[in-house]
Amino acid sequence: MKHFPEREFLVRQIEEKYGKTVATPKEFEALSEGIAVEVGERVSASSLRRLFGYDQYEGAFRYSTLDVLSRYIGETSFLAFSERLKNEQFLSSDFLTSELVRIRDLSEDDRILVSWNPNRQVLLRCLGDGRLEVGSVKNSKLREGDTFEVSAIVKGYPMYVSGLVRDGKEMPFYVAGSEDGITSVRIL
Repeated sequence: MKHFPEREFLVRQIEEKYGKTVATPKEFEALSEGIAVEVGERVSASSLRRLFGYDQYEGAFRYSTLDVLSRYIGETSFLAFSERLKNEQFLSSDFLTSELVRIRDLSEDDRILVSWNPNRQVLLRCLGDGRLEVGSVKNSKLREGDTFEVSAIVKGYPMYVSGLVRDGKEMPFYVAGSEDGITSVRIL
């Protein structure tokens, strides 16, 4: 199963809301029904089994599925859930062992090439103070000249973009690689 740091906390809070530990196929079916009733959107029992680690799974989870589950536990979205976790004091550690680029470690004008599926790529330039500017773009909704903030770009995990500014206007949050995560990140 593709691991992401928030998974453990999401599973724990789903079980807390549900009122019990979910461990059998029948319980996953019942949880799926409970989520559908509560949120008005469906998450299949098989998706829940994969998320909870009951079934073997090597893929990534759909961002829309994580949004529904986050709404089930009272958040507005998975991004809001992730942001809240960043501010929690109880958050346990999780070592990231894949390739990563910490933006604070870069110098101004350093360049980073970032890729994700399907066939998306952006060249980013470090502006300093944790901000990046989009240079060349291939098949992405990001545009040349966009600027944004991100603390780190980690291979195998989605890149959550905040503070996105396009043509002087603030844009909504953006996520790159929500399905499979970032497939390549390298400093040029």
